[in-house]
Amino acid sequence: MSKHIKSSLGQYDSASIRSTSSSTRSQLDSLKRTTQALIDEKDKEIRRLNNQIDEAEQELYNIDKNSKQVTQQLEEEIAQLEEDLAATKAAADQEIESLKAQQEAELQSLKSEQQQEIDSLRSELEAALRESEEFAAQKKKIERQQKEKELESMRKELKEAQAKSAASTLSIAQQCDERLKKAQDVAEEYSRRVEQLENELTRLTNLRREEMQNASKAIEEASAALDARERESREASERYKKELAKKEEEHNQRMINLKNKFESEKTALEQELNEATAEAENLEQMYTQIEKHNKEQLQTTLKDIERLRNSIQESKMAANQQMAEEHLQKRKLKKAQKESGALQQELSYVEAEIARLRAENKDLRTELQRLDNLAYGTKLPKRKDVM
Repeated sequence: MSKHIKSSLGQYDSASIRSTSSSTRSQLDSLKRTTQALIDEKDKEIRRLNNQIDEAEQELYNIDKNSKQVTQQLEEEIAQLEEDLAATKAAADQEIESLKAQQEAELQSLKSEQQQEIDSLRSELEAALRESEEFAAQKKKIERQQKEKELESMRKELKEAQAKSAASTLSIAQQCDERLKKAQDVAEEYSRRVEQLENELTRLTNLRREEMQNASKAIEEASAALDARERESREASERYKKELAKKEEEHNQRMINLKNKFESEKTALEQELNEATAEAENLEQMYTQIEKHNKEQLQTTLKDIERLRNSIQESKMAANQQMAEEHLQKRKLKKAQKESGALQQELSYVEAEIARLRAENKDLRTELQRLDNLAYGTKLPKRKDVM
């Protein structure tokens, strides 16, 4: 009975040990495969993260390059707009100066022509007046000289007659009537000539008055023409001034429009530049955050991989130790079969060791499950513990 029990016990223990060893080896192989799969998956994840980092760096480089190109293009457009504005302003100023010079030259030409016409009219009028005065004075002088000569001749004749009459009273008495009559005739002739001269003088005076009236009328007409020319000149000057003011106003309005357009385009370009700069800065910050997060995740993943490798190494060492202990247990069991007293104690030890190994395997599996949850949020398939 005791031998049968021992034999049954030996068979049961041997089968149990073989089953436990096979199950442990299977679990270790499964753990090794799972760990290798995790390592491969971690390596794949690391490569993916590196690719994302490379893509982010390339994208950031492209964005920075595009931002620099856009900035340079905007600066060139702003410089071109400033050059166009300066050229337009210079052309407008030059046009205004040219118009001013042209109008000033036209005004000076009109004033010069009007002054020449006025001077010519004044010269003609003064010459006519001088000629009329000289003619009247010369004519009056000639007539006066003629009258003075005639009067002097008559006086001489009268003196001669008086002298002759003094020579002889009789002769005078006889000839008195005739002389007196002749003297009267001469006096009458002289009166007629004086009257004629007075009439001629009156006629010349009237002629001179008429010439003076005509000259005054000519002066008035010349003054009226001068006033009309001056009025036309003032009107032309006012018209030119109005046209110049209108062109200056149009130029100023055009300059204001160009300035407003330049300011609006400059504001829009600066806004685009600020937006591009802000986007580049945001992308750079995003890239920095992604790079930092990837580095942290990479460090965490490397630590997890190192921990898994250590766990695998420890598992391998535990498996080797377990196999060595199994061989030792087999030897001990063979020896225990010969010694029934030591067999029970050895069986208890083996059971305790198996329980310890199961606990270690369970702890190891729990640790692997935790690491897997941290890394991927996945769970390893549950395995039944070997009883």
